[in-house]
Amino acid sequence: MSKTPPPIARIIPYESTIHDDIRIDNYAWLQDKLNPETIDYINKENEYTEEILKPIEDLKNLLYNEMIDRVQETDSTVPYKRGDYFYYTRTEEGKQYGIFCRKLKNLEAPEEIILDENELAEGFTQFVIGSRVVSPDNKLIAYSVNTSGNEYYTLFIKNLLTKEIYPETITGIAAGLAWANDNRTIFYCKQNEAKRPDKLYRHSVNTEEAKDSLVYHEDDNTLFLGVSRSSSGKFLFVQSGNFDSSKVMFINADTPTKPPKPLFPFTKGVQYYCEHSGDYFYIMTDEFGSNNAIGRIPVNNPTQENYKEILQHSYLVKIENMTVLKNHLIVTERTGGLERFRCFDLRTMEEHLIQFSEEDYSLGLDHQFYDSDLLRYSITSFATPSQIYDYSISTREHTLLKQFIVRGDYDPSLYECKRVYATADDGMQIPISIIHKKGIELNGENPLYLYGYGAYGITQTPTFSTIRISLLQRGFIFALAHIRGSGYLGKEWHNQAKVLSKKIVFDDFIACANFFVQEKYTNPHKIVISGGSAGGMLVCAAANKRPDLFGIVIARVPAVDMITRLLDSSLAGTIAHYDELGNPEIEEHYRYLISYSPYDNVKQQPYPHIFLFSGFNDPRVQYWQPTKLAAKLRAMKTNDNLVLLKTNMNAGHFGVSGRYEQYMQAALEYAFIFRQFGIS
Repeated sequence: MSKTPPPIARIIPYESTIHDDIRIDNYAWLQDKLNPETIDYINKENEYTEEILKPIEDLKNLLYNEMIDRVQETDSTVPYKRGDYFYYTRTEEGKQYGIFCRKLKNLEAPEEIILDENELAEGFTQFVIGSRVVSPDNKLIAYSVNTSGNEYYTLFIKNLLTKEIYPETITGIAAGLAWANDNRTIFYCKQNEAKRPDKLYRHSVNTEEAKDSLVYHEDDNTLFLGVSRSSSGKFLFVQSGNFDSSKVMFINADTPTKPPKPLFPFTKGVQYYCEHSGDYFYIMTDEFGSNNAIGRIPVNNPTQENYKEILQHSYLVKIENMTVLKNHLIVTERTGGLERFRCFDLRTMEEHLIQFSEEDYSLGLDHQFYDSDLLRYSITSFATPSQIYDYSISTREHTLLKQFIVRGDYDPSLYECKRVYATADDGMQIPISIIHKKGIELNGENPLYLYGYGAYGITQTPTFSTIRISLLQRGFIFALAHIRGSGYLGKEWHNQAKVLSKKIVFDDFIACANFFVQEKYTNPHKIVISGGSAGGMLVCAAANKRPDLFGIVIARVPAVDMITRLLDSSLAGTIAHYDELGNPEIEEHYRYLISYSPYDNVKQQPYPHIFLFSGFNDPRVQYWQPTKLAAKLRAMKTNDNLVLLKTNMNAGHFGVSGRYEQYMQAALEYAFIFRQFGIS
């Protein structure tokens, strides 16, 4: 191990008082992004991390090559038909990004490259397409690009017939875009200084931005504005929302200059999601129960009084999504943690279920065809690579379109996937999805990689990963904890772990780790805990509370300085997080937040090895949160375990953008874990 000493951040006490509580922050100065000393400190952290990891360079490269060798590098998505064209995205070996293409009338026709992201990304270390939407007549494409990770996008418009890119470029927009039916009008949202999309504009192709019309201004600073096109193409939906509330307006796509009309009056704490087919708007809402219901209202008289329920709320079944076709409504439901589809014939309202027999799996929706009776979906599990199917709602037949290939010697029959249950402090049974080699001994010696998130009702389900095979082949158990705070067992599973009950999330996660120790799957020295963003907060809070239970903590863009973050309403999304985390301006919330905020609860105690990842331009979890945590851990921990901080200076919340860069980062993380566990 290198003898290089870690960088030590200067202590400059900053005192603040709220609710008569004096809070001293020794590293607040690191929040000044323009201070050269801040940049110098972050650079020193990066240099230290690089120096410490030099001995594992060969192992990292071996793992990287191992991961790449499993990937079908030259590949293509399943084409979908839109008008006279078949559209698809393909990848080429050695290229970081996708190539968006189409063929006219049949798949044997010559290929037309619409957007080659590799060419667009030349000269940039970061490149993300936020949205790409083809005009209804298939002659133009509008797309948004970000090259810094800060999530301010720039709009471009390209003529697909002449290949000309029009001169207007509109900056500072959100990712989403929507076309009107005249094929000349495009709608976009501008973001304010707090990175909240708050203004909807109407733009005419090949005109300067100064001529754009302001369509709507969302002045409620708790709501984020967005625009989308209905699957029928008849309407544009203008939606303002946050994690708990939303309002919906609509614009007839044939008359784009008319102002948006509201569908329902805004009610705090009520969410609506809308789609359109035929004579009706279809509404998914939690107005009648937290797990959602679905109804419809007539387009010619869209009032609440005319709402007719199609699928009622159930405490046992969560309605997660709806897809509306010309003659069919497909509902994605979750019951007992597992998903299924419920299909309605909109002409007769007859319904049937599509259920799956696997013990643990994930479903996804692919491109849908409004005028057909086909549902295109994907299914995968921890052990099984993704499969794409077309399901005929009329004949109830599944047609396999694509089976993703794993190159090399991967054999899914060598692995066991199942769900196990940990008992939480209050007796609640917490589901955990796991995969491992068949025939492992429960001798307490197996390495375990435990992943968690537990926030905002977001549900993470078992999906296949070629990267993860490198863990499994070396004897790791991989576990995904479905703790409260997620929506795995319905909306109430989320509601049990919000605001003044948030600490349930950390207790559930610790209970999951304890389960694996008690059942002799592993021991505390061989447990890796991992999470990103709110999941990064989770693993750092767990490490504060039970540092003896974990060997390694991997925290990506961890939201750890709760008080500073939530007291600054100028930062992206602060106010919108109050419904999930609480508002520290309220004393009861402040006292609760500061009792678990990972940065505020670092103690003089031994800690596991901790590897923090950060993006310097991250608008969601500012770089200074993991940076300050690293500095404080170094000053207070009482053992020699490593604290590493790796900051990508030109990335944001989602890290590196190129696919090969993502493999390299995964290889680095795994090499670090293997070195600490003595695995070659």
